[in-house]
Amino acid sequence: MKNNVNLLAIICICVLLLTSLNLGTLAQSGKMFDCFELQILAQDCYYQANFVDAAQIELKRYQCSGDNEALYNAAQMFAMQNNADSAFYYLEKAVESDSSMYRLTKGTFFNLVEDFRWRQITEKQLIKFEMKFGHIKCRDIALLLCDMLVKDDAYHELIAIKPDMADSLWALKKVVNAELLKEIKQITDSIGWPKISEVGVEFSMAPFMVVLHSGDLEVMRYYLKMIRKSVRKQDALPMTYAYLIDRIRLREKRKQLYGTQMTALGKYVDINSVTNVRNINKRRERMGLSPCYLFYTP
Repeated sequence: MKNNVNLLAIICICVLLLTSLNLGTLAQSGKMFDCFELQILAQDCYYQANFVDAAQIELKRYQCSGDNEALYNAAQMFAMQNNADSAFYYLEKAVESDSSMYRLTKGTFFNLVEDFRWRQITEKQLIKFEMKFGHIKCRDIALLLCDMLVKDDAYHELIAIKPDMADSLWALKKVVNAELLKEIKQITDSIGWPKISEVGVEFSMAPFMVVLHSGDLEVMRYYLKMIRKSVRKQDALPMTYAYLIDRIRLREKRKQLYGTQMTALGKYVDINSVTNVRNINKRRERMGLSPCYLFYTP
């Protein structure tokens, strides 16, 4: 009888333990679900250009999850409101536990780049980046290229939110691009095409993105030679040459070599727009590109 009582007591304790564990798991799952809901709600507000509510929701998500990404997002939403003080406050908090630079290249920070506090943050962040990933030889140019990525990306962020303002946004983009092309000319006159070995992989993409998005055929042709030279020396990503040569060829009414100019569907390329279709994925592999899928339009 005594043994039965002890066994019953053990069973009851086990049941209570399992119940408390399950309740804890359910509570944690519910919290994660709530945070996910907040993330979706913040994104909806962003694409409705409701940056005020989006910022507050991201701050609530940070309180819920402790996710540093929410602080970055809140800083971006304040920047989009042109509320620089709040944007810098939360950006400072976000970078405290982060050593990356890519988050500081978002077009949503466009309103901050001319503020002296922006350079203070990017300089501090670059120091942490170097401690983790290695020395950047041309630091000043790397910081300029960081700003360049923000300015180049701003149009693409805004057009996603305000497609009805495409014409006015494109006019603004042309003005910004003209200024960036002047900066690229000054940089290339000084050190040539920015090399991976001098500014790092991430920042070496900045001038390429500006040239690619310029829409100026002569500019693209001019810098293609520099990019090709850097690729041969393994000081630029091969994909940059592939994207630029394809865009140039399409502008010249010729077929693509690598099929980088795709449809809105992503990896699908019109078979009529590519030369030597049979070997396209072999060519793409050599340039560090993933395979693409072809479709036919009569």
